[in-house]
Amino acid sequence: MQIPSATALPTATVALAEQLGELLRELFLDPDADHLGVIEQHELTLTQVRILLVLACAAEHQRRLQMSDLAERLGISNGAISRAFAGLVERGMATRHEASDDRRIKRVAIARPGAEVVDQIATLRTAGLSRFVERLDDLQRRLLAEALASIRDGGER
Repeated sequence: MQIPSATALPTATVALAEQLGELLRELFLDPDADHLGVIEQHELTLTQVRILLVLACAAEHQRRLQMSDLAERLGISNGAISRAFAGLVERGMATRHEASDDRRIKRVAIARPGAEVVDQIATLRTAGLSRFVERLDDLQRRLLAEALASIRDGGER
């Protein structure tokens, strides 16, 4: 995976992105948010976690995916996706079915146990974010809430 260059962006944009990156790094590295422990507990590979996250997102938006969609979205070969996905199917975390109109198409979806793993990871991440928000004073919380609402509701400009 090639990391895009920020050299073409305005200096203020790069500076703000760096500040945001530092904050996200701090939040992600929170030692009390043991989201990686959930992954380890279920003996999942990083590729399998990535697959579950894509499938969970697709389910939330009621989109149907094919195996080839997973390979394309994750930038992984069809063979690697098939092997990782087979492990998820064996554990009951994902399903694969032939499309009724074209047997060559393999539809994939997250199963309840896979969704539960994603929920566990998200719950631990939210707990970590809650600990961060607790450290803020009232003004910082208000400003953060306003900024998040503006970003969430404003969309692309």
